[in-house]
Amino acid sequence: MSIKNDNYCYQFYGLNLSINRLLPGLAGVNSSTSIDVAIDLVGEQQSQLPLLEQTFWNVPLEWYQKTGFLLWTTHQDDGTYWRIRSFDGVDCLEFILNPDGSQVWGFWSRDALFTDVVSLLLGCVLGHLLRLRGVTCLHASVVAVDDSAIAILGQSGAGKSTTAAALASRGFSVLADDIAALIPDEKRFWVQPGYPRLRLWPNSVKAIHGSIEDLSLVSVNLDKRFLDLQGKHKEQWQFQPQALPLMAVYILGERDRNLTAPKINSLSLPEAMKHLMFNSYGRAFLTSQQCRQEFEELGQLAKTVPVRELLRPDNLGNLGQIYDVIVEDLHLIHTLV
Repeated sequence: MSIKNDNYCYQFYGLNLSINRLLPGLAGVNSSTSIDVAIDLVGEQQSQLPLLEQTFWNVPLEWYQKTGFLLWTTHQDDGTYWRIRSFDGVDCLEFILNPDGSQVWGFWSRDALFTDVVSLLLGCVLGHLLRLRGVTCLHASVVAVDDSAIAILGQSGAGKSTTAAALASRGFSVLADDIAALIPDEKRFWVQPGYPRLRLWPNSVKAIHGSIEDLSLVSVNLDKRFLDLQGKHKEQWQFQPQALPLMAVYILGERDRNLTAPKINSLSLPEAMKHLMFNSYGRAFLTSQQCRQEFEELGQLAKTVPVRELLRPDNLGNLGQIYDVIVEDLHLIHTLV
C-alpha cells in the first residue's frame, strides 16, 4: 500500500500502521516498512464526505440523534463497512473501517477529544481491525515470563491491567494490555505485542506505582490513567516488543471478600473452552466462517495451553501474593512440560 511521505508509521499487535497524525508518547517505526492499514484521523466531521452521509448507513434520523456508543454496518458493492460511534451530548467521536480492514477514518467534534481519539484507536478500533483481518483475539492483558507469555483474561473491570501491573512491578515485562492477538503455527500460539502502556484506575496506580500526577489521562471523561512503560518510566517498567509463545492462561474470577489469599484452580477442557469463548474479543465483527475458525483455534488452545482460574480477595493489598501464586503455578507448569 502506498502512503504519504509525511505520515507516521507505528507497529501494534503485528500490524504496520500509517497514521497522518502523531500519537503522543508512542514511538514510531521505519517508514519504509510495508503498511497493512492506513489510518486517516480527519478531525472535525465534514458533512460532504459520503462516508458520513446518513443515507450511506441507512440509519433513521431519530436514532442518529439519540444513540450512545454504537456499532453500525452498511453493505456496499465492495463489502461491509463498520462504524464505531461514541456520542455524548454535543460531543461525537467515531471511526469508520473499510471491509478488509485496510483503511480507517476517524472523526471527532472538538480538539480536546484527541485524548479519547487515541484511546479508542489503540483499544476498540485496533481490536476490531484484527478481527476483520481474521486474527483471533482474547480480552486479556499479557506479560512476558522468560521467553514465553501468560495471558490474564477477564471482562472490563475484572482487574486484568492491575494484575499485569502487579507482575510487571516485580520484574515481568508487559507484552499487551486489553487485547491478546493470537497467531498460531504448527505447534504454538504466538501473542503479538501491543503498545507500551497500561490503563489503570487511580486506586491501582497508587497501590502499585504511587502518585497519579505524572500519568496522562486515558479519556477526558474518566480518571483512568496511562502508565507509560517506556519514556520516563522505562527504568521501573519493561515492555516486551517481540511476539512470544503463549505458555498459560489465567481467568480472573470475581473478587471474594471471604478469601484471605489468592488461589489458582485448574479447569477442565469444557470449562476452559467456555471461559475462552466468553472472553473472546470483538465477536460482533466475525463472519460465520470466522466464527468456525475461532472455535477451532480456541479449542486447540484449550487442549495445548494450561487454562487456570485465579481467585482473589477483594483487596489490592494482596497484589504481591498474586505474583507469588502465579510464579509457583508457572514452576509447576514447567515441570509438567
